[in-house]
Amino acid sequence: MQKQRTSKHETPIEQRRRIIGANLKAARLNADKSLDDAATVSGLSVPFISLVESGKRGIRAFELRSMLQHYGYGLAYFMSKIHELTDTDVKTDAGTVVIYKADERVIIDGSSSGSEETYSLQLLYPLQSPNETAHFMLRLPAETVMNDAPISINARVSGYVAKGSVLIDFLNDEYTVRQGETFRYVGSQPHFLRNFSKAHAVVHFTVEQGAL
Repeated sequence: MQKQRTSKHETPIEQRRRIIGANLKAARLNADKSLDDAATVSGLSVPFISLVESGKRGIRAFELRSMLQHYGYGLAYFMSKIHELTDTDVKTDAGTVVIYKADERVIIDGSSSGSEETYSLQLLYPLQSPNETAHFMLRLPAETVMNDAPISINARVSGYVAKGSVLIDFLNDEYTVRQGETFRYVGSQPHFLRNFSKAHAVVHFTVEQGAL
């Protein structure tokens, strides 16, 4: 993974975009894929992906996920590595060694703010290997959806609603899970997670073997 040099005028958001872009490009080249390949699997345009890879544009997690899967990476593991690179570094004779606190949450998508008006998907513990079970916290403001397009996850998903209520929408079937209730499903069927209510929702869930 590549850290690169930080500009003294670079904001944390700019740094994050730059590091994500550089490593997304490296993953694409390592997988011997073209920008056209990336555009085909993600539904994004080649110019937009080029801007993302150069750190000039941000990208939503589930747009990023489709490209990473095509390159042989999981989203949660990739973002765990990005989390390492955006924290404190120390210099050694062998180069740069990145250190980080293992209990820090990894921002996968959205904002780090705890505000009820902000959407966020956070990995509660960084993954040390691609095959670990990933533990997430999802904050969904009123009347929002976790993902813009239905997703499929080749793993079991389980969790509980800590606050509010959510709708698990399998396109043909819908299930409402309310505060204090648990859920479990096989993620391979395309689905959405929605907060259809007028109140903020918080969901904790796990995905087996880092499959997100």
